[in-house]
Amino acid sequence: MVRTIHMQEFDPVEGSGMFEDRGTQFYVNINTGIVTILPKTSSLAPY
Repeated sequence: MVRTIHMQEFDPVEGSGMFEDRGTQFYVNINTGIVTILPKTSSLAPY
């Protein structure tokens, strides 16, 4: 199965980015390996 993940924002300096997959937004930090899934009901991103 091929899944398309849409990249919304990416900061190459911090190695972090905001992605969207099937309506679910999540925040990825490549440097630390931390993935934060943002709840669909919340419009505020918990950074």
